Amino acid sequence: MKKIAIITVCDALNFGTHLQIYALNQILIQRYQADVKVITNSHPPLKERFIFARCRNPIKLLRKIRTMFKLNTFYKKLKMGDINFHYDVAIVGSDELWNTKNEKLVHDGLFVCKNVDAEVYATYAVSCNGVTHDEFEEIYGNNPLNQFDYISVRDTSTELLVRSFQRECLKQLDPTFLLDFSPIINSKRRDILLVYGYWFTDEEINDICSFASRKNVKTVSIGMDCKWCDEYVVCDPIEFVEYIESAAYFVTSTFHGCAIAIQRNTNFVAYIRDNQKVFDLLDEFKLLNRDVSKHTLEKTFEEEIDFSSINHEIMEKKQQGFVYLDMVMERGRIKRNEG
Repeated sequence: MKKIAIITVCDALNFGTHLQIYALNQILIQRYQADVKVITNSHPPLKERFIFARCRNPIKLLRKIRTMFKLNTFYKKLKMGDINFHYDVAIVGSDELWNTKNEKLVHDGLFVCKNVDAEVYATYAVSCNGVTHDEFEEIYGNNPLNQFDYISVRDTSTELLVRSFQRECLKQLDPTFLLDFSPIINSKRRDILLVYGYWFTDEEINDICSFASRKNVKTVSIGMDCKWCDEYVVCDPIEFVEYIESAAYFVTSTFHGCAIAIQRNTNFVAYIRDNQKVFDLLDEFKLLNRDVSKHTLEKTFEEEIDFSSINHEIMEKKQQGFVYLDMVMERGRIKRNEG
């Protein structure tokens, strides 16, 4: 059986990290029947876990600990690999692995396949989230992308970074768009306003709560314990997808919050702020009108999303992603499963 290594971050304390590696892992197993192993150099430090769980309210503390447990259980379902082993194909991706300004990541060369033993080196939908040529070169030195046979990026800023090193690349959808979650989720309509974001300003909180009150729905925080919400949901990454799909309204400020909402056809709004990767995602699907800063929260929610055309675009771009992966695997002499 052919062996594939996915080089990524897979144990961070957020749902997006877990979903992107789960999706890519499942696609590679299902499509190529390969032995897929995950290689990572990043583990959340005890300090970060403590900050995430810190809470004076014992009920909320218990909820946070349960969330950490669910994420950790989900992560442990992956088959972990060894960097010293030989692989037929090594794939770096996805998420913002090339964001050298992200201090939570360990930038020791693994994300450019330094000291990785493989026949073929590629990336899939990797992101730098706005890092410049000089900033990237300062960490990884001259010609840092020469190891790669194929390069796939997730957004425009990363595309510009790659081309600044005189390398060609293809822009692909995040792996969460490639996997059909329908067979593994069980959604039911919930009359709630779901909230997923690391922080919100007092003005944003007031707008969200006022809108929920006018619509007579509860505010529900998922993953992040927004103390001002009516409820807090403890769930694993798959249940996270279920909640987004079933929510009447969804407010987020994260890339994967937007990505799952788009894929599951959920009525959502986004606080883009200065987040380049969120901007690029919404711009790609012509959804910059979902940025709350453009209009009021109510007007943004009331503006209908043309999911019919978006779903058609997703299908086309999914096929492009599969064609790219087929090309990479063919170079590594890994055949597609035709069953």
